[in-house]
Amino acid sequence: MGAFDARIPATILSLLAFLFFVTSIRQENTEYGINLLRKRSATAPQLVERASGNYVLLQTEYALLQRGDVIAQIYTNVTFGNSNQLKLSVWPSNLTWVPGRPASISDFCNESNSDEACAFAETSGYYTPAEGSASLGNFSFRAGELGGLGFVGGYYMEDTVTAGGVTVDLEFGIATRWGYSPTLGLGFEGIWFPSTSNILPGNSSGDTPPSYLNNLRRQGKIASSACSFYNAQDPSSRGQILLGAVDRSKFYGPFDVYPWAPALDIEDDFGGRINAVPTVRLGDLDNPTNLTGPYLPLEGLTAQVNPFYGNIGLPANIYNPLIDSMRPFGIIEVSESNPTGQGAEPPKLYLLPCDTTIPPQYVLEFMFDKVAIKIPFDDLVYRGFEFPDSPGMCGMIIFQLPEGAVEESIPLILGGVFVKYAYFVINPETRTTAIAALSRNDTANEIVEIGGPFGGNLMNLRGNGIDPSTSNPSNPNKLPVGAQAGIGVGGALLVIGAIGLGYFLYRRKKARKAPGILSSECPSEADSKPVPFTELEAPQSQAPVLQDTSSNTGWQQHSSNQRHELDASTGLLHELP
Repeated sequence: MGAFDARIPATILSLLAFLFFVTSIRQENTEYGINLLRKRSATAPQLVERASGNYVLLQTEYALLQRGDVIAQIYTNVTFGNSNQLKLSVWPSNLTWVPGRPASISDFCNESNSDEACAFAETSGYYTPAEGSASLGNFSFRAGELGGLGFVGGYYMEDTVTAGGVTVDLEFGIATRWGYSPTLGLGFEGIWFPSTSNILPGNSSGDTPPSYLNNLRRQGKIASSACSFYNAQDPSSRGQILLGAVDRSKFYGPFDVYPWAPALDIEDDFGGRINAVPTVRLGDLDNPTNLTGPYLPLEGLTAQVNPFYGNIGLPANIYNPLIDSMRPFGIIEVSESNPTGQGAEPPKLYLLPCDTTIPPQYVLEFMFDKVAIKIPFDDLVYRGFEFPDSPGMCGMIIFQLPEGAVEESIPLILGGVFVKYAYFVINPETRTTAIAALSRNDTANEIVEIGGPFGGNLMNLRGNGIDPSTSNPSNPNKLPVGAQAGIGVGGALLVIGAIGLGYFLYRRKKARKAPGILSSECPSEADSKPVPFTELEAPQSQAPVLQDTSSNTGWQQHSSNQRHELDASTGLLHELP
């Protein structure tokens, strides 16, 4: 039997150590310096990640206030034709419209009834039609018909529209009078603003212009109408809207995917209502005595994830405990006056000191099937907007749904800061909404198309972002505990393998220096030469055998009484009779 080769177990141990280390890094899914072996989803082979493809990436910025008024607008840059660069509000209605440039902007803004229109156009810019452009008909919409709080009227025309580096032909409106912010209309059905509708009536010629999403889809610019939103309502930093794709670096974990509830009445129904409503916890997550919930949703209540609305609408069984949890931070109650003295009592308003700071562990938590969205109490305050009758006091980004919300099909409205802390996808084509936990990452993109032959499936797609609960903000480059343990165990196994290999080499070297023991069956080639007879002669005298009186006498007798001779042919000793 051959000698044991220690190189084999040493190699195996080294390989196992390396695999253990890599696995620990993958399980932690941590970015430090350069990301090691990004973790893929179970359906990774079907996904195609690329810098360009069938999607449109809109870089956005959010404005909560304008000239002291709350506007809650998401803006993106759009180019019309070759030279008209405008900043438009991303809107759910299917009409895109821009302010037409007047003959004299100065004269236009000095008109008594143009102050508001001039303020909106100051942000967006004006559109100048090319010479010879033909009108495609007139339009006129009252306040609320498109979800806006003001009216808009003018005429239609067609031009190229470029956003996110992608150009599409689009029929849009050129306004000659307007009372709210110019918009890029995505084309979502239903109501996205309480008490208003975004259904687009036919224009004077009986035609309804297609939406921006619809034209992108028909002209092959996107593979699906899925719209993913990242950091949609954060005035302090930029966000993004991806049309036809998702960015896996902007969320972590899986999606919760919900189908929309059937539309009851297309003109009066809220768009994007889902039947699944999250349970809610609120208070101090670090102290169970100051944490209340979970509060179960009202039976029959639906929910709407709404990136266009600046508030969160909660039913009374959640709203009232939330108000009670915020009382230690200086909340006060204000009642609006009812000048008529008739009808229902106006809702109560709750205000907080504008300069209050609420500890970050106090949160409003929405728990879906697989995803939990945590909103700090501190973000529920309308910063910078003081209540007119209470100086130094600011309103809150929450309101109470009416008592008959279930009967009237009014959903729990998840707008405002909810869409600052959630990554979500709204797909009007498949009538689904998907929700994931947001991971803040403004330096990298990992874009995956949705739909088409190479697109991903939201049900199986997982994000590659960092879970903020496992990261260390004081040292973002520090390895997590699992990775450190993996490195430690892997290093120990490597040391053991190295010791085993060194011991094997030492034994091998020592064996080479020792005299070989010849075998009668396999003589060595080096010793196969004829040995001179003189070297094989037995000695003339024998050395006396040393005796140990304490040893076994049988062995002494055997050693002293037996005689041997050396066989010259084999080099072996034979016992003599």
